[in-house]
Amino acid sequence: MDIIVADKGKGKTTEAIKLANDNNAYLVVHNQKESMRIDDHYEMKFMPITYDEFIRSSRRMHPSCKFVIDNVEMFVQHLTHLPVIGITLTNKRKKQNETTYTYTLGV
Repeated sequence: MDIIVADKGKGKTTEAIKLANDNNAYLVVHNQKESMRIDDHYEMKFMPITYDEFIRSSRRMHPSCKFVIDNVEMFVQHLTHLPVIGITLTNKRKKQNETTYTYTLGV
């Protein structure tokens, strides 16, 4: 699992789109407006789906389907109305450039 980390406006979603396209995966975004914006501005193999669509359909989708979740901190908070104040990750870091890191989770 790759994790893309960068400041706001520094290309995380663009990298997520590349990762999704390179792996024939669906991009999961926070709402329909963002899905449409991405579909209008980027060449995607699959139409981006929203967090709600992902949650509703994940049990019905074939196990071979793959997903890249954009803004995972928003996704985690979307799962509950309760405040999520932290998460933990296990990582192996490889530097991409000065502002963006890709983390590969240890499994």
